[in-house]
Formats: sequence, C-alpha cells, structure tokens
Amino acid sequence: MKIPRLRWLMISLIFLATVINYIDRQTVSVLKTSISTDLSLSNADYAAIQNSFLVLYGISQMVSGRLYDRIGTRLGFIFSIVVWSAAAMAHAFARTAGQFQFFRAVLGFGEAGNWPGAAKLVGEWFPVKERALGMGIFNTGAALGGAVSPGWRSPTAGAPPSSSRAPWASCGCCCGSCCIACPSSTPGSPRPNGRTSSRIGPPTAPSR
Repeated sequence: MKIPRLRWLMISLIFLATVINYIDRQTVSVLKTSISTDLSLSNADYAAIQNSFLVLYGISQMVSGRLYDRIGTRLGFIFSIVVWSAAAMAHAFARTAGQFQFFRAVLGFGEAGNWPGAAKLVGEWFPVKERALGMGIFNTGAALGGAVSPGWRSPTAGAPPSSSRAPWASCGCCCGSCCIACPSSTPGSPRPNGRTSSRIGPPTAPSR
C-alpha cells in the first residue's frame, strides 16, 4: 500500500526525538547547582559524570550503527529510545554520585543511536535530491533542543534539591511517547516503486 508523504511524518518524529535528546543531555548542565547540592558532588564527581556520558556515547555511535544495519531503523529506534527513556527517568532515583554516573552513561549509550538511525532513515526514505533537506531537518532538532533546554529547566534550577528530580521523569515520558509514535508510523522500508514492505533493510536497487 502506498502511503503518501510518509517520509515527512517520519522525519518530523525524528526531529522531535532529536529535540528531546538534546534537552535530556543539557539537563545536567542547567541543574548543576541543584544536583550537586542534592548528591554532594565535587567538581571531580561532576567531571566523571560528564566523561562517562561521552565515553559511552562514543562507543554507542559505532555499536548503534551496526545494530541499525542489522535490525533496521524501526526496531533500532525502539531500542535506542527505550534505553534513553529508561535512563532519563532513572536519574530521578539516583541517591549517590556513582548511581547518577551509571545512569548518565546508559543515557549516553541510548542517545547516540539517534544519529546513525536518522542518517539511515533519510537514506532509505528520501530520494537523492531531498536527502540534504532530510538531514537538515533532523539536525535542526539538536540546535532547537539545546536552545530551549535552559528555559524549560531553569524554573527548577533554584528550587530545593528534590525539585531537580522531576524534570528527568518528564523527559522520560516524552521520549516514551516518541517510542510509541515511531513504530506505529513506520511500516517498513520503502520499495523502489514507492510502496512499503515489511522487509528490514534498505530498499533494493532496481536492476539495470
């Protein structure tokens, strides 16, 4: 069955996921004072937390890329969004620097999948003449997420330390919504004739 303009709906969902992705990662910076007070973090603890995110993020770029190639964009995004949603919500339950660092590392591992997954989706669903536009749309989500994060989080930045836990739950719920929306609107990889297939993987190139 041909589904007109489905690619635009899909790239819009990836754009939304990317916005939430960047809001999640900016939360620690915006709420640094409250989190440090709540968990009694030293500067060294804070640096270790940030480094754990970056290390797992870098590792996951390669791991997630291979994973998406094997299972496809639909299942790949489900995996990534479930991991980072659960990790984001788990931050609210951290009571020590070590627990917070662990959840932050898992968040980095999950969030990294957004980029190889989005690039694969654009390559599969957009014709060559529109791929730069598709890449530009989802990458704009990173800039927008970074820009709106301080305004969204700042009301809790000066609140009692316990108030800094609520934003993690809200981010996790938002990501969970994306997880529900993405698979329900992604019926499979497109065929060269514009119809959809349940086959996982890139569309087969037409024979010459």
